[in-house]
Amino acid sequence: TLIHMLDWLGDRQYQIFAWSENDYLQLSHEIKSKNLDDEEIQNFMKKERWIDYQKVFGTRFEIGRAVSLEEALLLCDIDPEGKLHDGLDDAWNTAKIIEELELNPDFQLISEEQQEVNSQPLKINLGELFSGLNITFA
Repeated sequence: TLIHMLDWLGDRQYQIFAWSENDYLQLSHEIKSKNLDDEEIQNFMKKERWIDYQKVFGTRFEIGRAVSLEEALLLCDIDPEGKLHDGLDDAWNTAKIIEELELNPDFQLISEEQQEVNSQPLKINLGELFSGLNITFA
């Protein structure tokens, strides 16, 4: 639970990094709906602790719109791990982007031409995919 995590954090200094504000909003909603009024939880939920790395990413690369985590991974030429939209996998993939960008201040996104080379289209069509099936209708 959240209280256990906060106990584990103790008096450490920390910030929370997330891709978009969705995690903050969802957690805030859950806390309000369960009437949790614990001082440690309120401290954890201080807006200044939370870093929306989607916004940081967009600002750093002067992108005038929200970039999905999937697109950001592609633009950074980082292979995603796990399944997209799985909380733990998204956290891990967000951490990979943060690590890449924070450790490499001169990091540049790959160009659109590189994206096209890196994302090869499928070279099979549905006819080929189902060619070996023997389908009979009753």
